[in-house]
Amino acid sequence: MIPISTDAPIYHYPIATVSMIIINVIAFVVFCANANMSEVVLKAPDGREFHNRFDLQRALEEFEDRAEAKEFADSLEISSASEPWMKTLSVEFGTFKPWQWLTNNFMHMGWMHLIGNMIFLWAFGLIVEGKVGWMAFSSIYLVIGTLYGLFLQVSSLIVGWDGFALGASAAIFGLLAMCIAWAPANEFTLLWRFGMFDITVLMYGFFFVAKELFVFIVAGFQMSSELLHMLGFAVGLPVGLWMVRTGYVDCEGWDLFSYLSGKTGTDSTVGQDKILEREKKANVKQEEAYRKANLLLDPVESAKKLQTQVEHAIAEGDLDLAIKIQNRISVSQPSVTWKQVDLFRVIQGMLKAKRFADAEPLMEQHIELFDDNRFSIQVLLIKIWLQDQRPRRSLRYMQGLNLAFFSPEQTQQIHQLAAHAKKQIAAGVIEIET
Repeated sequence: MIPISTDAPIYHYPIATVSMIIINVIAFVVFCANANMSEVVLKAPDGREFHNRFDLQRALEEFEDRAEAKEFADSLEISSASEPWMKTLSVEFGTFKPWQWLTNNFMHMGWMHLIGNMIFLWAFGLIVEGKVGWMAFSSIYLVIGTLYGLFLQVSSLIVGWDGFALGASAAIFGLLAMCIAWAPANEFTLLWRFGMFDITVLMYGFFFVAKELFVFIVAGFQMSSELLHMLGFAVGLPVGLWMVRTGYVDCEGWDLFSYLSGKTGTDSTVGQDKILEREKKANVKQEEAYRKANLLLDPVESAKKLQTQVEHAIAEGDLDLAIKIQNRISVSQPSVTWKQVDLFRVIQGMLKAKRFADAEPLMEQHIELFDDNRFSIQVLLIKIWLQDQRPRRSLRYMQGLNLAFFSPEQTQQIHQLAAHAKKQIAAGVIEIET
């Protein structure tokens, strides 16, 4: 069951996810694949070759003496054109090589191992990076992988494990855990041999971890890839939950805590106090920066510089910040008003977001300041009032218009809207003035 897409809300492009996939592919080609891209195998002194861990496990079970089995395992060598580099960059057991804690996450034992991991890295990375951005995602991915490598190598020294481990699976399972913590109710679209179907992130993660746990138990609790996968999950889940609690990721009330408690969306308060506190600190810093800018520049130049920031805020989609900056300009320099194109874009954004109450004063300001699009904005404003059951407000506004400046088509449209307002009044609409 391969996840190919998700309906989880994402707010950042998967830049780091794609970059990690590219780095993994390059690392495999350079360090793990031999000249003809054949499968990497383990070769015994007697000439036998083991292409997977199941064949190796059967061979080890033939030894009655555990010491002989260990000696045989130690004698195995990687048969590959690039074997020295691959082993050097994987996590070797029984030694202490810190660089391997990081590099092992980019090593893979064959094309199928690589392709499988990259598919899941894309699916899970899409949600995680989509929530926190490329910088935080890169840190999460590398920290989980490095902690996993550290734990493995130190544990091998304590327990006495032999061999080595490699692959991005542990970090990817950590990302799966974070998907469960951040978007349990959202869905993955899965590709299966019978077609495609949707399943919640929580249910998908449950089946995936249950499968790994089942195989681990059936195998007799042996050191295996299933154990390593669960270790990655065990690292990622508490990190993801901690980020929700501390407000470092805003799941809009659809995190695992909120989902399990039944208080989702606007009813959820998980991490909201931390988020508000962080926003207040950011606003204080921003206001301090504005204050310093005003001290360093003369008022006119300062206003022009802030107008550039208005444009940047609109381009980034932060309409509230754009309004806040423009209001600051108006206080310090009343003569410096909105640029027509900026105000029009803000109005469009507010209407698209259905924030009609916030759009109304901006529309009235646009009508007062600019001729461009004046009539269309007037008509739209009247329609908003009528839709909001404020016919008297719209009728008073239309009665104040000088129809002599309108074309016959525009005049007819105003008459039609006035007739509609009168019908609402006649129908006994109770109007609440706002």
